[in-house]
Amino acid sequence: YTDSASGSNILVNGTGAKITGAEYDALWRAAPWLTIRSNGLLLDSSYDRDVQSAGGAGVLFIKGNRLAGAPKFAISLGADVTHSVGDGELKFSVDASHNDGYYFDAENLTGTGGANAHSFEMLDASLTYTAPDKRWLISLFGANLTDEKYFDSGLPISGLVRNARAAPPRTYGVRVGFNF
Repeated sequence: YTDSASGSNILVNGTGAKITGAEYDALWRAAPWLTIRSNGLLLDSSYDRDVQSAGGAGVLFIKGNRLAGAPKFAISLGADVTHSVGDGELKFSVDASHNDGYYFDAENLTGTGGANAHSFEMLDASLTYTAPDKRWLISLFGANLTDEKYFDSGLPISGLVRNARAAPPRTYGVRVGFNF
């Protein structure tokens, strides 16, 4: 971990943790042209005790903190609509998700909201044409269509200073793929 007081990287042995929750994955072929998918989780996680760092350099006070990378709640819902175009296929896909937010470190100092575990929503979509022989495809896509602002990685550096990387903004593009 990175010691928030000194900014030093300190090696620690793992601690015990408590994780309870539920998770689901669902896929439904509602019609030959429509597939609906969803997944979600509900978590209650915490570290069981504080941790002594290697060499006795200090104690990492994490008892009761949420586990790094563990949101309390996350859910996604998506759908694919396909349509034949000649001998090829056109597929429209849309995916929406909500994540309750999480921390990047065991001390719970840096999270998806910077200094907290702020929630965020995502909306992605694509339109893909696949050639009749399935040897190539072309896709128009949009990611983070609502231009949601959140952080996708980070860590405390020292004291109140935090280092967090902003997640990509709204992105559009074209993909071309080839199967060999």
